[in-house]
Amino acid sequence: MGTKHSIPKNIHRFWTGGPMSPAVVDDLVSDGARARQAGWTCYLWYSAEIERVLDGHLDGEIKKSEGIFIFSKRPLKPVDKRPTRANQRRRLELAGFRVLPIEKLDDSSNWLSELATLVGGAAVVRNWDDVKYFSDLARLLYLNFVGGIHMDVDISLGDMDLTQTYFHNDPDGEVPLMGSLLRDQSDPMIPKLRFLKRIRRRPLLTKEEYDGYMEALSALVEKGMLAAGMLNALIASRPNTTHLQDTIDEFRKAILKNKGLISGMALSRVMLFGKSRQGDVEQAMKWTVPPYLVRLDPDTDESNL
Repeated sequence: MGTKHSIPKNIHRFWTGGPMSPAVVDDLVSDGARARQAGWTCYLWYSAEIERVLDGHLDGEIKKSEGIFIFSKRPLKPVDKRPTRANQRRRLELAGFRVLPIEKLDDSSNWLSELATLVGGAAVVRNWDDVKYFSDLARLLYLNFVGGIHMDVDISLGDMDLTQTYFHNDPDGEVPLMGSLLRDQSDPMIPKLRFLKRIRRRPLLTKEEYDGYMEALSALVEKGMLAAGMLNALIASRPNTTHLQDTIDEFRKAILKNKGLISGMALSRVMLFGKSRQGDVEQAMKWTVPPYLVRLDPDTDESNL
């Protein structure tokens, strides 16, 4: 029996650009207060550099709309949502979140800040894929730095048991937990998830209910295994593992080779096996399934984005 490697009690989110929907902020505030009471630390990471580029563009558009127009129609003044963003972050800080720029994790070469500047420029012309791929990289960086659990902002803690210390399923503590359930609210897993949450509170089950429970549980675990190769909305790991460091290194190499960002999901095999990308796929995917998978609430309105 190998050593059990614990995962630090940190919960990380990444968000950049405009404000979040009020419903998501309410969920995060509730999560933050609950986590703090249980001794966990919540982080909200953002890119100060991407926002600097976007805010500079917004200031330019606002200035354009305030000029004198004689021969052409005055353009509409863009809505400035920065005060809303600032207020939301203050709410999260009051709820116990540590709100930090991802550039805090940059090294002396400033490669991350330079990359964020390029991503900000892409966002100005509404190339949101680069922002999404930058988020894929950011979650690897802060998990490697302090460890814990990354959750997309559209996943709330639900009834996850925060009294527990969670561990890697992999005896070597290298394969991260990577279970993820849903891409949007049309996912057929949603009824199964809700059934499991409802039935788990029952003291006694009929034979039919027990069979339904086992069927739904098996389906969700299978989905969690498959998601390790497709989705990265949920990743948990101790810090400074070889697999995390290899994935970050491969990400940087791919950026240089492609002269642009790639999806973090393209590197799922590195997350599972390290730089060799070789191993027992079925076993590695089994190790990725988190024990708290069915306790989360991933079906918020934001899941449709």
